[in-house]
Amino acid sequence: MASLIEEQTGKPDDNKITAAKIRKKYDDGTRNIRNEQLIYQENAAYVEGEQWVYRHNTRQEILQLPRNPRKVRVTIPRLGPESRRIFSKLLKRPLVFEVTPDAPDDLTTRGAAMAQGVITSTAKQQKWERLREELALTTWKGGTGLLCLDWDTTAGRYLGETEDGGNLNEGDIKVTCLSISEVATEPGTRDIERACWWIKAQVIPPDEVKKQYGLKKTPPSDSSSALSPMQSRLAKQGNGQVPLNLTLVLTYYERPNVDNREGTVATVVGNEIVDGPHPWPFPFKDRLNVVCARETVIEGRWAGRTVVTDAVPVQTALNHSWTSILEHLKQAGNARIQNNSSERINAENWSDEAAEFIFHDGDQAWSWLSPPPMPDWWQRTPQELNRAMDHIIGIHDVSRGASPTNVESGLGLSILAEQDETPTGKLAQTIADSFGELATMVLQTYEMKVPVEEQREARIEQPGYIAEKFKWNGQSFAGQTNARVPYDAVAPMNEAARFARGMAFLDRKIIQTPRQLSAYVDIPGNSSFIEAIDPNVSKARRENYQMGLGEPMVPATFDNHQVHIEEHNAFRLSSRYERLEPQMQQLIDKHVQAHSNLAAEEAAKQQVRTETAPMLAQAANADQMPGTGMLGAEGANPQDIQSQQVTMGQEMGGNPAEAGAPMTPGPEMMGGMLGPEGA
Repeated sequence: MASLIEEQTGKPDDNKITAAKIRKKYDDGTRNIRNEQLIYQENAAYVEGEQWVYRHNTRQEILQLPRNPRKVRVTIPRLGPESRRIFSKLLKRPLVFEVTPDAPDDLTTRGAAMAQGVITSTAKQQKWERLREELALTTWKGGTGLLCLDWDTTAGRYLGETEDGGNLNEGDIKVTCLSISEVATEPGTRDIERACWWIKAQVIPPDEVKKQYGLKKTPPSDSSSALSPMQSRLAKQGNGQVPLNLTLVLTYYERPNVDNREGTVATVVGNEIVDGPHPWPFPFKDRLNVVCARETVIEGRWAGRTVVTDAVPVQTALNHSWTSILEHLKQAGNARIQNNSSERINAENWSDEAAEFIFHDGDQAWSWLSPPPMPDWWQRTPQELNRAMDHIIGIHDVSRGASPTNVESGLGLSILAEQDETPTGKLAQTIADSFGELATMVLQTYEMKVPVEEQREARIEQPGYIAEKFKWNGQSFAGQTNARVPYDAVAPMNEAARFARGMAFLDRKIIQTPRQLSAYVDIPGNSSFIEAIDPNVSKARRENYQMGLGEPMVPATFDNHQVHIEEHNAFRLSSRYERLEPQMQQLIDKHVQAHSNLAAEEAAKQQVRTETAPMLAQAANADQMPGTGMLGAEGANPQDIQSQQVTMGQEMGGNPAEAGAPMTPGPEMMGGMLGPEGA
């Protein structure tokens, strides 16, 4: 198809994108990062347990070392198990997103809360936790991991059929994790996110490519141009004899620039463009639709490096050391019996069987032949290599749950545990920042792609509660699309140290209540724990959730109104409250005011009972708060209880604003909570 310049001038357009140009850019881009790609392939093989390989710098390939079937070849996998141990810490806590409003007005605050709810729902529905694990593993192996954002027109709710009989969907975002072997960009660029263009290279089964892009013929299997011989060998099926047939698919992204005002997105299969060229589909034009995470920064290059690269030679030496030891153990580690004989026996015929007879032509009769002792340095070598490996990848005794012999105090162990998590924390920070950038781009794309007339539904799930659902569109964000992942929410955490610190805070009255302690130490099953130790807190939180769904809740006379008001006010300071419609916020405000009124009434009744019949005031009643007996909590004096209740009633009833209730409550509080029909 001719471009606009070709139609107007009748001359070829030099800037017109073609399949040949995209292929050439891909070749130039991969040639510039070929060394990093080889390092990634070698590291990936070592982490996955394929460790008898080497990097051939002349052929620019990863090759397998030839094997002698008569020799022992041992693999002592350290990188794989230690990587799993690191990721168990790194990914222990789930992603948490935060959208901070940039203005204090209600519209902006509500828009930020809405955006935070949408990105949380999107991350849950599209399984970003699995994507996070892939990004961490890719970055760990090769030093560089990338997240690609696409707008998938085939995703989302079905709307109807197109003119050519295809499906018309509302569209949705699609995120893909990529390794450095699957990307290419401008040679020499220092920041792939701010480059003019980049290419995503993926290998996909030919039949899937045919269906996805509506091709008439099944494309050829040309993945050999994207996979090294070692990758091809690792991608075998079954018994390793049938290779996978894959097709190379190149997707070219070019953001708007001086030479290309509209930008370009095009997909190449073989020697033709099968999708596009399309204009740039994203609202941001100052960056590309990719986020790059680096384990360790390389100055002057967009790609990073990883400590796994430093650990590979040590792993190779460790395998060689144990191979040498076991080979000697096989031939020279057995006690044998020697005896004289006129027949010479070739040493190659020796076996590794214990007490084997060896004949010689000397005069000495039979005797035991003990194996020679191994040199001390030979025995120490594997231990020294293991210590070197621990130092490189940051794994120590504390990481494995063992305490050093000279450290016994809990404080000392917590300090060591915190220092041990420092290398992991650096990678955790990088992953958190990457998902914060991704969330920002997703919200900006939603703001552009979801019009006002289109109402989408987001869903937020909480354990033990009904899922919260709310409607939204692009304008619901009110321009609040700057998201981040707080590092404190995902940082590796030492459970024992955190619990000890929480108990210290409780002793010093920095933490006042058990529910604050449980929230700080992040006790599993927190809701069940709170319900057991403080049912009033548990009930107040259930009311918060139900009222957030629009269901009116009426305070009970036996509620601990002070606790309920505290929990409701904490909810009114949350982002979920800010996402609610004004009428639902008013419903919650009236509920808090009702608690204030009931507390004042109860205090007045108690004062009357105390003045008229002091003994009657000590008797149990149906409206008694849970956790108090005839003498009140912990055997308190009735006069003290009465005084506290009167004081609380005066504070709540006389000055509702100090209790956190609205300054202008409705005249019919209990009726207003149920609406005009239920008043």
